[in-house]
Amino acid sequence: MTTVTVLDTQVYTAGTHTIPATSIPDGVTQLGIFILRCTSADPTIWPNSTDTISYDLQISLDGGNTYNDWAGGSDTGGIHVNNKSGTEVATMNIVGDIPDGTNRFFQGTITFSADIKTGASVTVN
Repeated sequence: MTTVTVLDTQVYTAGTHTIPATSIPDGVTQLGIFILRCTSADPTIWPNSTDTISYDLQISLDGGNTYNDWAGGSDTGGIHVNNKSGTEVATMNIVGDIPDGTNRFFQGTITFSADIKTGASVTVN
């Protein structure tokens, strides 16, 4: 498993921010994006429940010549609690399978509804 920071932890201004095209290592068949959420340990990260983060992620199977949609959605800020465990959720997780192959890339955008402190990492398996 390899993890790479794609958005440093800082305040991002309202608007759309780019996750640059990033190579996916050969043999990787699962991709995960993890966006920091508000917790009691760090209540300054994405604290407002009315603020949203939306994402649109694409994957390329041909060396970055063309990209296809891989995942998209949005979520609200504030502290979220796992209904089963009762523990705070530290990240918004976007995890999914990707086709095996070589010369693959991913890229995307993250849109903030307001100025939001957060960060994001990508993990490949």
